[in-house]
Amino acid sequence: MKKNLLLLLLPAYSFSATPQEEKGLPSTHKISPHHLEIGPQTSNIAIKQNGGGGKQVGWITGGRVEYQYRNRWYVDAYLEKSWGDVKDYYVQDFWTEGTFGYDLSIKWFSFIPYVGLGYQFFKENQNNTGVSFSTYHPYIPGGVYLEARVNSMFSVGINTKGLFSLKTLDYIGGFTGSYWQLKARNDLVIEVPMNFQTETKSGIWGFSVVPYYRLIRFGPSISVSSLGVPLGIQSQRNVYLGGRILLTYAF
Repeated sequence: MKKNLLLLLLPAYSFSATPQEEKGLPSTHKISPHHLEIGPQTSNIAIKQNGGGGKQVGWITGGRVEYQYRNRWYVDAYLEKSWGDVKDYYVQDFWTEGTFGYDLSIKWFSFIPYVGLGYQFFKENQNNTGVSFSTYHPYIPGGVYLEARVNSMFSVGINTKGLFSLKTLDYIGGFTGSYWQLKARNDLVIEVPMNFQTETKSGIWGFSVVPYYRLIRFGPSISVSSLGVPLGIQSQRNVYLGGRILLTYAF
């Protein structure tokens, strides 16, 4: 009798929903809400200035640290910095961004719309003259992250977002205290994260490989400088093709 009762209960237990399945996640997917990521990145950047200056192309390399929380609610924040020689310029590129959204998971697939606030500082030093150009670029990011979980160890996604520029300023070294306001532009970022993770005795570890594309545009200037100097600044287009490899710890 006990044996027959056990046989009846086993199928019911096997097909009952686990907490992960109730959230729309497969029971085999090892998931924790908090993720910390850190690692190197590199980009080939092409800088095109209208009205002269030609096209500057080169490599910038740096690193990124990122925190992500996912448990239906989605929160992501990162810091990154890259630098390098781009033809006639030494370039420094700093980004920080925070976003929040909601994870609309259906079994093995996630659809995450999000919005937030970000800031970029982009500086070019002319190697032969010592003149520097610094751009202060606050923006509002908004986009959609789509992710497919292939199995318990691997997922792949595509992150598409627009950057809606706020008041962007340009500072030219040598004109102390002077800046020019630049025309607000809308930009584009596309990333393709490929995530690997496994559960060990010390926790859930993994790594992410993320190729990406960025189109960032500045200018032209729309006003005279803070000193009243009517120096016109032409528009500039920065195109990034790059990738990063991040070590991941989930808890």
